[in-house]
Amino acid sequence: MISELIFWLLHRLETIFVAALISALAAICLMTGAKAEQSFEWSNSDWGGIGLIQTRNARFGADGQLDFGTSYVLPYQRYFVNLRAVPWLEGTFRYTLSDDPRFSQKFFDSTLTDRGADLKFPIFSEQKYFPAVALGFQDLLGTGLFDGEYLVASKRYYDLDVSLGLAWGYPATRGLFSNPFLKLSDTFRTRGGFSGTGGIPEVGRF
Repeated sequence: MISELIFWLLHRLETIFVAALISALAAICLMTGAKAEQSFEWSNSDWGGIGLIQTRNARFGADGQLDFGTSYVLPYQRYFVNLRAVPWLEGTFRYTLSDDPRFSQKFFDSTLTDRGADLKFPIFSEQKYFPAVALGFQDLLGTGLFDGEYLVASKRYYDLDVSLGLAWGYPATRGLFSNPFLKLSDTFRTRGGFSGTGGIPEVGRF
C-alpha cells in the first residue's frame, strides 16, 4: 500500500514537472518572438534628428511625429524641433548657442548664435537582407559652421541596430579617407567656410 502511494506521488510529481517544463519553454518562445517583433523607439541625436548621440542613422520617427528638445555638448547648447510631416521627409530646425572663446576673434561678443535646418530623405526601406538607406543635409540655413551631407545605411538584427555611413563637411572633419567624388571633379576638394549670420539657404556650399 505504501509503495503504491509512493509510486502514485512520484508519477504525479513527474507529470507536474513535465507540464511546468513545457509551460516554461512555451513562455520563453512567446517572449522571444514578441521581443523580436516589437519595434524600436528611435531616439533623437544631439542635433535633433533621429540618430544616436552625434551619429546619424537611416531611422525615422513615426509619420506626423513632432519632437522638441535640447542638448548640451560642450561648448554648444542646442534647442531643436524635429518633425516628420510626410513619409518621405524628416525636417529638423535648430538654434545653437556657444561660448567658445575662439569666436571672440570674429564677434564683439564671444557668444555664437546659429540657426540651422536639416533635411533627411529615406532612399530605401529596410528589407530582410538589405538595410534602410537615407540621404541627409545638415545645417541648410546655417552659417556654414556645421553644414554637411551624409549617406547612411542601417540594419537591425533583433535588438542590435547597426549603421554605416559616408559623410562630407562638418560630420566628416575627422574622416579617414579623401572624398571619393574627387575622381569626378577637383571642385569637390574645397567648400565654402563660415559665412554670414545664418538663416539663409546657401546650397552652393554643398
